[in-house]
Amino acid sequence: SNASITLYDTETKVATQNKYENVNGVPLGDVLQSVTEINDRLYLVINNSSKIIVSDKESLKNIASIQLEEGAAPRNIIQVDENIAYITNLYTHSVSVLNLSDNTITKSIAVGENPEGIAVVNNKAFVANSGFGNGNTVSVINVNTDEVEKTITVADNPISVVAQSNGNV
Repeated sequence: SNASITLYDTETKVATQNKYENVNGVPLGDVLQSVTEINDRLYLVINNSSKIIVSDKESLKNIASIQLEEGAAPRNIIQVDENIAYITNLYTHSVSVLNLSDNTITKSIAVGENPEGIAVVNNKAFVANSGFGNGNTVSVINVNTDEVEKTITVADNPISVVAQSNGNV
């Protein structure tokens, strides 16, 4: 377990090390890959531990720990509608569907090799499949059906996707 969160108070200019562990009495796990705020909660993506930790955004008090399949290596999480979020899983070449109401994984969607970045535009989730230099695709998932509708060929090794305000990706 080597991940930690440092809280920096901009008013007092004091940094508090290992804030999550201090509040909850347990370490985060191995490699905090990304953090996303959804519905006033923080979703902490713990890559090498294949889990998502849900915590209160102010106190960092643990609300839930969601274990993904062994070796999933989650990378990013994004809310796709009011009750659903998608999680990209690097080593299982999949996107997990997370029910935000009860913090359960409801299904897995197969995508290209080594999915990393994800963005949502017009009820479509665009997933960058990096393939660690061997990949060159973006999977397009219909968020209403949780099915891949299309695979787009792009330049080598896409790792991130950005949704623009004009609807372009």
